[in-house]
Amino acid sequence: MKDKEIYGLLKIPDSVIIKELRIEIGKLESYILELENSNKKKNGVINKLTSENNDLRKANNYLKLKQLENGNK
Repeated sequence: MKDKEIYGLLKIPDSVIIKELRIEIGKLESYILELENSNKKKNGVINKLTSENNDLRKANNYLKLKQLENGNK
């Protein structure tokens, strides 16, 4: 009775549906991992650029102070 047509539709066994859903879950989990790895790389680049930016600001402030000191002499 499980495989009989109902309203012109064939019944799909649960095992087939479960198998297909597991495949889809695997694909989605793989995609999530790719996105997380990509995000980690981008965060690493952002952190590096932020650090470099802070270093440049410190150097710029130091040079401004030196310029003021030289101007007052």
